[in-house]
Amino acid sequence: MREALPDLQGQGYFEILDRVYATGAPYEGRALPVDLQSEITAPVERKYIDLNYQPVLDPDGNVVGIFPQGTDVTDRVGAEEALRKSERQSRQVTDGAIDYAILSWDLDGHILRWNEGARRIFGWTEEEAVGIHWEMLFTSEDRAANKPREAMDAALRLGTAHHDRWHIRKSGERFWASGESPIRNEDGSLAGLVKVLRDQTEQYLAQQALHDAEATLRRAQEAGRVGVFSLDIETNVLTPTPEF
Repeated sequence: MREALPDLQGQGYFEILDRVYATGAPYEGRALPVDLQSEITAPVERKYIDLNYQPVLDPDGNVVGIFPQGTDVTDRVGAEEALRKSERQSRQVTDGAIDYAILSWDLDGHILRWNEGARRIFGWTEEEAVGIHWEMLFTSEDRAANKPREAMDAALRLGTAHHDRWHIRKSGERFWASGESPIRNEDGSLAGLVKVLRDQTEQYLAQQALHDAEATLRRAQEAGRVGVFSLDIETNVLTPTPEF
């Protein structure tokens, strides 16, 4: 082995071989790095192998040889590292969006992903949230009315859905938010759903206050039969509202 594969000198593989021969205990390694040089002038190339050293025994149980088996898994290791890199980048992007809660859940409703924004908005950490059913984010009234299932069904049926509603923080406080969309696999099959939301409580309350004020004014106008006019300052045209 040392004569046939001198590149392995100093990389620990001969020492493992000697240990297997001396002890009779097999060795198995996964994605082990190995530096190889095809010829003396060629650059050293890093490869990865799955390696198995299996002792060969005689009838008396003595080790008389080693059966080595190695598989080049360099492409697999590269693909796995690329996937990990992509996941790290994705995590950096989602966790960087601290003003937005970004979460996903499977078709059974169990939470799969939970970014830093979700922790800040909802209050639960990722460790607390992942694996829990997403109905915990709904008010008790909505849970009793089966709104979590209704929201999922609407998103899956329509391709996207915007369900403006009250949600619940870990503290029990309510806030206003909306929206979820389905996630699909490469073959187009459904994998789950994703939700991106912001705390829109202040905007919602402001809109409600404006709506209530307008409704109060209209009722007062109707009761007092008060006419209201609008003036276009560019044309100087005065336009009355319709009579009640």
